[in-house]
Amino acid sequence: MLVVLDPGFFREDGIDSGDAPQRDAASRRLRHRLDQANALLMQPGTQLVVAVDKLAWTLDPPQVRTGEDLTQLVVAVDKLAWFDDVFRAQVKSLELGAERSLKQAFARLLEHRKRGRTLPGVVLTGTMWGVAQMAEWPASKRSWRPELERVLGASVVTAAREGVPVVFLCHRIESRNIRDRSSNSVELVEVLRWRLSVSIRGALPALIPCVGQLRHLDVPWTRRMDDRLPDRHGPDLHPYCPPPGWAHAQTKVWGTHEGRPCWLDAHGQWWARPATGGGYHWDVYLNPDEEHRIGLSQINVTRHGVPIGEGIPGDLHHVPKKKRQAIRTCSGWRCPG
Repeated sequence: MLVVLDPGFFREDGIDSGDAPQRDAASRRLRHRLDQANALLMQPGTQLVVAVDKLAWTLDPPQVRTGEDLTQLVVAVDKLAWFDDVFRAQVKSLELGAERSLKQAFARLLEHRKRGRTLPGVVLTGTMWGVAQMAEWPASKRSWRPELERVLGASVVTAAREGVPVVFLCHRIESRNIRDRSSNSVELVEVLRWRLSVSIRGALPALIPCVGQLRHLDVPWTRRMDDRLPDRHGPDLHPYCPPPGWAHAQTKVWGTHEGRPCWLDAHGQWWARPATGGGYHWDVYLNPDEEHRIGLSQINVTRHGVPIGEGIPGDLHHVPKKKRQAIRTCSGWRCPG
């Protein structure tokens, strides 16, 4: 598998904030993202490809040497901007412990890069969809489109020749590939771009998944829906079942139910985050058939990724005391097909 790295992968708003709690929270998010990327890149046969790699990756800033061609240096620094200006400038503002932790995670990513590959450029004859959105969002202050299109094109041609898949390892950034639809303290973040489309000479048309973790490969609908929705099946489990055709942009996957932003499932049920924020469960509003069978109109289902001791994802997380007498069964459901 060829993994093309998003030029905006290291961006993390707030990591250089003067407010310590905000800075620490941003540091944890970046570290988590790096850990997820490293776990994905550890899979057998995986090779990392970067879109901007004119100079070798380094933890040290470029140095001006006597007699050096300054024009060449300016170009070199610009090509490293996605790393040097975004990552290094943020990391150096952290406390020592956080900085060391991030550098260790980044060092592991560097090892994947050393074992990866630099693909030769290709003459692109064809069309790409979604690349401009990922490469030219306003806050980036520049366009990465030429580099990204070149490497994506080379990756698709190489993958077709070698019979391997291509994925785009990306970061979800507000106003680029996500939009915050949260309302009344209920969280919902809409994913705007979960795949790229490439149709160029030298390879069959390709759909490139936009991923950030292994679960995006193992459970494809999580590329578009919330990563915390449960997918485990069993007699007493209540998995989220994606609507048919979830991968098509015109398919409705979220909306408002009882004044709350929710994810819609294949059973016509609505999944909302707790209005109190955080929490280890989903508030699931049942369809009429399930409401009659279970005895409740809304249940609390344990989310994916809970700590040990908080239950099994998809199981009933808790039943409020005043509703316990009404419940008829705890048995779950299966997804269509």
